[in-house]
Amino acid sequence: MRFKVRTAISAADPASELEQDLLLQLQNQQQADLSFVFGSPRQIARFSGLSQVKALSKLWIGGSSCRGALSEQTIDLYPETLAVMQIFDAKGHYGVASCALTTGDVRQHAKQVLQQAISNAQVEGRAPSMIWCYQAPGHEESILAGFADAVGTGIPVFGGSSADNDISGNWTQFSQDQYGSELLVVAVLYPSVLISGHFGSGYRLTGDTALVSKAIDREIIELDQMPAADVYRRWQGLPPFSPFMRTNVLSQSSFHPIGRIISGLDESPVTLLSHPAYVEADQRMGLFSTVQEGERVYLLAGNPTELAEKAGEVVAVAARQIIAQGQLPSAAVIVFCGGCMLAIPEKMAEVLQGIRRQLPELPFVVTFTFGEQGFFADGTNRHGNLMVSAVVFGSENERN
Repeated sequence: MRFKVRTAISAADPASELEQDLLLQLQNQQQADLSFVFGSPRQIARFSGLSQVKALSKLWIGGSSCRGALSEQTIDLYPETLAVMQIFDAKGHYGVASCALTTGDVRQHAKQVLQQAISNAQVEGRAPSMIWCYQAPGHEESILAGFADAVGTGIPVFGGSSADNDISGNWTQFSQDQYGSELLVVAVLYPSVLISGHFGSGYRLTGDTALVSKAIDREIIELDQMPAADVYRRWQGLPPFSPFMRTNVLSQSSFHPIGRIISGLDESPVTLLSHPAYVEADQRMGLFSTVQEGERVYLLAGNPTELAEKAGEVVAVAARQIIAQGQLPSAAVIVFCGGCMLAIPEKMAEVLQGIRRQLPELPFVVTFTFGEQGFFADGTNRHGNLMVSAVVFGSENERN
């Protein structure tokens, strides 16, 4: 069988109706070689018990997505949706493995689970074309370090951190072997077609910048030797934050994250973003990703139109890379930050339109995450926030 992709999407309830709906859309004469599944936490919970649907694929990777998921079949984002993308690739190889992140050394667990996924792919002595991961938020930098321990730094890693609908911690992850709330699921991809990924954001530099003079893990304590939150609020012209209690800053920071420049400071610098989440009474600032002491950070800004356009732009870059190598795009898996989506829910139809323009009449799925992982042009895999990634598959050449 030639490389083929099939998608399905459903908001059916209860589980019995969800199963019947998915079976009608996905029934095929043979099992898929790899399937992605994303949906609201409630739909993923229902999906975890659907034995007939799960039997339609040898391997599964995915989990919960903030307020549902998208496919090329949808016209907007609706609550309680679940999307599946199945890959049929008799000449390719795929491996999936998963593990719990609740105990022990996360970095070591990540190394071991990636090695297991590679072993499961049964491709002796070959490095995968790409690694794709889905995990609980909180340990992403350690996971990427573990992957590097296993295979070095040259293999692109893409994926996301699973999300829930309201940042209450009700996220879940899913593989063919496990379903839970604190898992790492890893897929290694050796497709018979080309595969390309791109990682970016829809924000621009404002000109405000500071040096991280004190930081611990995911908290910035000082910027330019001043309380971090004082510097951040002055950049935006905000009133002082409370000196008595923690302040949630997710809403005001969704359009004004901080970032680091990955490429040179030129007309189009590449930035890696961190989403400020809260300010403590002592004015330290908590983030959803790690920033190191000595790094220079910048204030960025975005607006609803820019954020809505970015998914299509990221897909376009990945698709052009496929075309430049002599194949045409055939399908895509897109990761779109849940924080961006929550900031522009009225723009989701425009997000879809932008993706469709780059993938006309082609299958794709979109998941909304609380952390994004991707590969930059400098050859490094990184974790960021408020980002978009696209993994685009090519098409099998006639001569193959």
